[in-house]
Amino acid sequence: MSDAADFERVCSVGDVPPGALRSVTLSDGTRVCVGNRGDSFFAAFDRCPHQKFPLSEGELAADGTVVCSWHGAAYDCTSGQGVRGPKRDGGGRDEPFGRLHLCAVEVRDDDLFVAAPRTSLRPPTPDLRPLPS
Repeated sequence: MSDAADFERVCSVGDVPPGALRSVTLSDGTRVCVGNRGDSFFAAFDRCPHQKFPLSEGELAADGTVVCSWHGAAYDCTSGQGVRGPKRDGGGRDEPFGRLHLCAVEVRDDDLFVAAPRTSLRPPTPDLRPLPS
């Protein structure tokens, strides 16, 4: 088991039934998609690598892939690897695009804990100082 300081409680096990995806927010504001494969849980940043659409609004397929509901890109939830590219206008598909940023998950009693990422996916605060003349 990893150091407890690296993990934070995100929800109860019962909040993510088998075959479901759920969006949770870590203490630093980062959104994470938590999924239940029936025999194990996984977590990844809640943004599709293709167009940054929330993965938690997609589906968890029986083969263990997370399918984005916007363009249908699919990613293996154990490796993060893209396995099917997004749909193109006209019905074709592009090559697999990018990979998921996976987070470590632990089940403790009836609670799910996710390792807080080392870097947040929140957009940086813009520097609004005037440029030097």
